[in-house]
Amino acid sequence: MIRFLTLNRIVLFFILTLPWAVLYFYSFESYGSYAIWNFLAFTIVFLWLFLLDAAITQRVPPRIRPSNKFFRVNLIIVYLVTGLGPLYFLVGDTFHFVGLKAVLSLIPFIYLCYAFFAVFSHLSKVLTYAEKRDPVNLTSRLGELFSFMFFFIGI
Repeated sequence: MIRFLTLNRIVLFFILTLPWAVLYFYSFESYGSYAIWNFLAFTIVFLWLFLLDAAITQRVPPRIRPSNKFFRVNLIIVYLVTGLGPLYFLVGDTFHFVGLKAVLSLIPFIYLCYAFFAVFSHLSKVLTYAEKRDPVNLTSRLGELFSFMFFFIGI
């Protein structure tokens, strides 16, 4: 599967962006077809980030190699919510929370924001460790963190 990362850049670009282009430029007749294309798009991104972590982690020296278990858990949580969520919830489904239940319903949303950040933070950590061959703190790797968030295809 890691051979996927060694494909030509143009081929990788089309594989990663074609489902997103279809999602945003094609008007779907039914919500079901939209949900399937959304599932496909997020599945490709999930596999891309998973394989990228596997490939970069191999280049990190074993003495400083960080654990990727928490990265995998967060990646799966983000994937379940963004990729499989639209298959479960239909358009027009509404949820009404009042009082303490409304406050408690924010906790999963806050964790989802944290998990999204943690995924890209781990990838930037592994990339920086592989390049410098030495542990680096967060302030030294902020550039790589934002590069993964916005330019994940070119990394």
